[in-house]
This record gives sequence, structure tokens and C-alpha cells, in this order.
Amino acid sequence: MIRINLLPFREERRRKRVRRQMTGFLLFLLLTAGGLFQLAFSMDRRIARMEEDTKRIVDQIAIYRERADKAGRMKKDLSLLDRKITVITDLNRGRYRQVDLLAELSRQIVEGRMWIDHITTDPLKTVIQGMAFENSAVADFLTRLETSSHYERVDLKQSVSRRSRQGKLLRAFTLECRKNPLWKLERETGKL
Repeated sequence: MIRINLLPFREERRRKRVRRQMTGFLLFLLLTAGGLFQLAFSMDRRIARMEEDTKRIVDQIAIYRERADKAGRMKKDLSLLDRKITVITDLNRGRYRQVDLLAELSRQIVEGRMWIDHITTDPLKTVIQGMAFENSAVADFLTRLETSSHYERVDLKQSVSRRSRQGKLLRAFTLECRKNPLWKLERETGKL
């Protein structure tokens, strides 16, 4: 019988198999390293893009914050201007108010039977002190003021009898008149 030495053939096959496995393993390592390199490179690009986007967004936020601050200042200035315009408008509407009140007061006086000694006024009321020859003159004056559109309510606070230097009997009176608000006066009379 012939004997064949199969060891080198098997050894050769085993070497080929090991080489194939080593080649496959190296190829796997190279592909894995290439994939990881590609992934790292891709991530670096994404990070760089995100940093650029973040920087751009931060710059835009700074610009918009500046614009918002400017708008806030403008809004505050606008509200200040609105208040100033309101004050000017109120002053403009009310600048002849005291003159009109005095003119109305002089129209309501009962001529020849009374006179006014002292007038005190504030934004809400007018206090009138005067003298009259009789109670009916004070009552007529009170009635006239109540029907006036310049006053809402008229109250007789005091009425005292006094003697004049000539010995005549006079009535000293004090009236408190509550003024009509400007809007009500404007609506009723169409003035101011």
C-alpha cells in the first residue's frame, strides 16, 4: 500500500484558512476603523455646524434683545408722551374754566339785592361768601346756581343776620357749590 503524506496539504489548508480569517479580521478592523473615522468626521462637521448655528443664533438674540430694549424704551417714551398730551389736553380744555365759572356766577347774582365778598375755589368746589338785603335774595341766588350747568349741587352753609354801619339789617351767607366735571359740562353746554 502506498502511503501519502497528507499533512502538508492539511497544513496548507489550515494556513489558507488562517490567512483568510486574518484577512477578514483585518478587513473588518479596517472597515470598522473607517466607519468610526467617518462617524467621527461626520460628528465633527455636525458639531462645527451646530457651533456656527449657535453663534449665529446668539448674535441674532443679541440683535433682537437690543431691538426689544429699544422698543421697550420707545414704549415707555410713548406712554410718557401720552400722559403729557393728556395733561396738555386737560389744561387746554380747562384753561377758561375759572373764567367761565366767574362769568356764570356774575350772571346769577340778584342785582341790587346782594353782592359777593369772597370766593374760594378748588378743583371740586367753590365757596361763596356774600351779603344780601333779604333772605329772598339769597334764596333766588341759590336757586339760580342750582339750575346752572356749572354746578351740580349748591348748599347753604351759613346765613347770619348782621347790621350794617348805616344800621340796615343784612344777611351774611356762605354757599358751597360742587362743580360739574368737565365732561358733564361739555356734554350739556357743548363748550370747552
